[in-house]
Amino acid sequence: MVRELLIVATKKFVSALDPIDGREVWRTKLPGVDSGVISIILRENDVFAGIFGHVFCLNRTTGAIVWQNDLPGMGYQHVILAMDGIETPNSSIAAYDEIQRQAAASAGAAAATTG
Repeated sequence: MVRELLIVATKKFVSALDPIDGREVWRTKLPGVDSGVISIILRENDVFAGIFGHVFCLNRTTGAIVWQNDLPGMGYQHVILAMDGIETPNSSIAAYDEIQRQAAASAGAAAATTG
């Protein structure tokens, strides 16, 4: 059985926290990634992370990178992950899109009041 961990992804890092006391168990910096919304899927002993044209497979216990695919020729956009038998709402993508929408609206409102 895989140890229960809370997987957290932000900026260019994926980390695992102990869900009982919040202690960080491991942290992995994703190479070749600047910053952005990271999509995550968990399967058995794997953590799959997708961000801006990159997909990584991390060891769920240690955080070590098992493999990386830079998705050549597919661009540098959000990566949404899906796998048979695993459902994910991709809420992080929806949240990021909402933040971008609000920022654009605020910038438009600021420009209208100063112009």
